[in-house]
Amino acid sequence: MKKRIIFLCIILCAIFIPTQAQHLKFMGIPLTGTITQFQQKLATKGVVQDKTASARADYGTRIFKGPFAGSDATIVVWYDTNTKIVHGAKAYFTFYSPQSRDTKYNKLKSLLEEKYADEITNTDQVDDHESFNIEVTDETGVTVLGFISLYCMKSELSYRDYTVHVEYQDYKNKLKNKNNLMDDL
Repeated sequence: MKKRIIFLCIILCAIFIPTQAQHLKFMGIPLTGTITQFQQKLATKGVVQDKTASARADYGTRIFKGPFAGSDATIVVWYDTNTKIVHGAKAYFTFYSPQSRDTKYNKLKSLLEEKYADEITNTDQVDDHESFNIEVTDETGVTVLGFISLYCMKSELSYRDYTVHVEYQDYKNKLKNKNNLMDDL
């Protein structure tokens, strides 16, 4: 009888205790926690804050430099200005020719297709170039963790610069951030 009660308690605890929320990962780091915590985790991967660029960026944005997918990149991290919780990040690369841009885009697209083979993907057009989008779900395939977008842009700073962006948005934290912004209105 005692064993049955203990077994029943274990089953009930497993059902009613919420599991740890999953979040989309950027560079293997979940897009959650405070910007300070996230920045510390980026530092362990050789990523350093670009204080000059961060000072010029919008509030709720920090800019970094470091390695991403085997190349030096500019890394942008977005966080909620009230809670300081991270909700998105991207890495982008700058090139001086459309051929170099396309080579990087195709390589990253191939790697993303390989890693997220079972996820929902689609393509769009952004600035006369293909954009590749992925909806990432948890291991059950039911809960959306977030979205990844791979796209190219012509630099706003120079007519000769081309950029390739890989952007990650955590669904739960992005929604919380949006709700906090809506509270201000």
